[in-house]
Amino acid sequence: MLCQGTDLARSKHLRISCSRQ
Repeated sequence: MLCQGTDLARSKHLRISCSRQ
């Protein structure tokens, strides 16, 4: 799953960024 987010987002929860998109 490719998501547009920085390492910070990935460390926290890239799912939030992925789920939104």
